[in-house]
Amino acid sequence: MAATLVGGALLSAFLQVAFDRLASRQVLYFFREKKLDENLLKKLKRKLRSIHAFADDAELQQFRDQHVRAWLVDVKEVVFEAEDLLDEIYELSKCQVEAESQAQSIDDKVWNFNFSISPISLLNNENEIETRMTQVLDDLDELANEGTHLGLKKASGAGFGSVKGSIVLQKSPSTSLLSESVIYGRNDDKENIISWLTSNTDNKLSVLTIVGMGGLGKTTLVQHVYNDPRIGGYFNLKAWVYDVWNENRLKWEEVQKSLLLGAQGSRILVTARSTKVASAMRSEIHFLKQLQEDHSWQLFAEHAFSNDSSPPTPDYKEIGTKIVGKCGGLPLALKTIASLLQNKSVLEWKNILQSEIWDLEQSDIIPALALSYHHLPSHLKRCFAYCAIFPKDHKFDKDSLIQLWMAQNFLQCCQHSASPEEVGEQYFNDLLSRSFFQH
Repeated sequence: MAATLVGGALLSAFLQVAFDRLASRQVLYFFREKKLDENLLKKLKRKLRSIHAFADDAELQQFRDQHVRAWLVDVKEVVFEAEDLLDEIYELSKCQVEAESQAQSIDDKVWNFNFSISPISLLNNENEIETRMTQVLDDLDELANEGTHLGLKKASGAGFGSVKGSIVLQKSPSTSLLSESVIYGRNDDKENIISWLTSNTDNKLSVLTIVGMGGLGKTTLVQHVYNDPRIGGYFNLKAWVYDVWNENRLKWEEVQKSLLLGAQGSRILVTARSTKVASAMRSEIHFLKQLQEDHSWQLFAEHAFSNDSSPPTPDYKEIGTKIVGKCGGLPLALKTIASLLQNKSVLEWKNILQSEIWDLEQSDIIPALALSYHHLPSHLKRCFAYCAIFPKDHKFDKDSLIQLWMAQNFLQCCQHSASPEEVGEQYFNDLLSRSFFQH
C-alpha cells in the first residue's frame, strides 16, 4: 500500500525535516562565518515549535473543519519554503568549505583573484537569506495566531508526526500469488464464484465482476479462486492481468475482440469498486459484503496476537471486540489496526478505542487506516509519506525505494554498525509488517 497525499497535512513529518536541518552544524557555521543574525535561527526554531504544538489537534480536526484543512495547506507551504531556504544555506556552507580547501592548495595570486570576486556573489545571497527568513518568520507568526483563533489545542511534548489531511491508501499492483494463506468469511463467495467459472454455458466468453468498496478483500478472494486446484483442472490456460480495466466501454470492446478468439466457455473475473465497470463490460455482478462479526474477530486476532501462544486475556478480548466493531467488517482495516495493536498494553488499546478518529464519518478515509498512520513513528511517517510522489498502483522495488529514502536523508543511522541500506530495509519491513505495503 502506498499513500496518495491530498491537501496539506503530514505536518509533523514535514516539520521534522526542518528541525533536522536547523540542527545541522553547517547552517550555524554559515551564519557565524557570514556574520548573519543568529537570532533568526532561534526565532525560526521557536516559531516551528509553536506550529508543531498545534499539529496533532489540527490533523484530527481537519476531517471535520475545512478551515483547519486550509490552514494545514498554508502551513505546509511555509514549512516547505523554510526547508528550501535551510537547504540552500546548507549547500552554500558546503561550497564555502570546499572553496576554502581548494584555495589553500593553489597560487596566492589566483587565490586573491577568486577572493576578490566571491564577496560580491555571496553578498546578494546573504541579503536574500535574511529577507526570505524574515518573511518565513512573519508567515509562521500569522499562522500561529490563526491556529489559536481556530481553536486548535496545543499538545504538551507530543512527538513529531501525525496523520495526513486526506490519505487514500492504495495497493501495489496485485499478482496471482496468495497474499493471505487463510481467508476468513469468504467460503460462500469463493464457492459461488468457482461454481460460475465451472458451469456449462453456450457463451463464447462470459464475464463476472466482483464489486465492493475498497478494503473488502476483493483481490485476495480472487487470488484464492485463481489458485484453487479445481480451477486448474477445468481450464487449459489461465492468466492474471492487472489494472487494464476502466469504465470506458469502447476500450473494453477493443480488448474483448481479442479474447473472443478463446475457447468455448472462456471466463473473465474482474474486481471493481463501482458497478459502472461491470456495466461497461456487460458482465454479471457478484457483490462482496463486509465480514460478519465472528469472521472479523478471527482475522483481527490472527494479526493482533500472532506472537502469543496463549489466548487473549478478558481485558484484551473486551476492548478488541469493540475495536473490531468499529472496523465495519473491512479486512484491510482489521489487519492494519491489529498490526498497530500488536504487543501493546491494555492502556494503549483503550486509547485507540477512545480515539476521536473513529468519529470521522464525513471523511473518505477509513478511520482504522487513519489511526494506524497516526500512530506510526515519525521516521516511518516520513518514509511512507514520500511514497505519495508515485502514481496510483505503482509497483515499488524495495532496493530502489530505500535508495530514494537515503537521498532524502530519511534514514536515521543511530547504530554505528548499521549501514543506511540496513536501516532502510528495517524501515521497509516495519511498514510491511504493519500492512502499509502489500506483497
